[in-house]
Amino acid sequence: MPTRFFHVSKGNFSETVKNDTFTYGSISGSVDGIELRTNHKKDGGEFQNWHLLMSDQMTGERYDIALSRTSNVLISIIRSLASDEGLCSLHDVKICASPATIDTFTNIKVIAGGHSLSWMPCEVPALQCYRKAGRLVTCDEERFNWVSTIVDLINKKIESERYHSPFSDGNMYPAYNEICEEGRNYDNEI
Repeated sequence: MPTRFFHVSKGNFSETVKNDTFTYGSISGSVDGIELRTNHKKDGGEFQNWHLLMSDQMTGERYDIALSRTSNVLISIIRSLASDEGLCSLHDVKICASPATIDTFTNIKVIAGGHSLSWMPCEVPALQCYRKAGRLVTCDEERFNWVSTIVDLINKKIESERYHSPFSDGNMYPAYNEICEEGRNYDNEI
């Protein structure tokens, strides 16, 4: 399957192909996982992005949507996917983006089974700010740890569904179940 790469900018999903940029209001398909990747800057530095991986069985395409470590867009998406209804609908998701009232921001709505998903009830940790040598510095570590926990929950549900798929022999992911006790009992916890 070919993979298409997107990022979110000014209320749209943006894709760059051969120096041309295309924008889309939504992306839909099955959520295949969320990965944290380290990327390299041209100047030699590094940064991390989350990558929401989706596939569309109708078109045969895969989507890779890059989202920053603790962006509000990422938080809106994962809070919707981690809701009770979201976890039961990861195979049929539509993520809609639209510009907020301030055009540099993006509103996100996640739809599954034809209706908009509510967010999972929880409080998102605030970014910590402090002064260092007269400069205001932001620390996102607490929020990043919270995001990682929610992403793990979503990924475990995806793996659990793959393991229990009627199309598998029931032993598709044996290593996952040997390593992680939650792998055997995850469906009962939800």
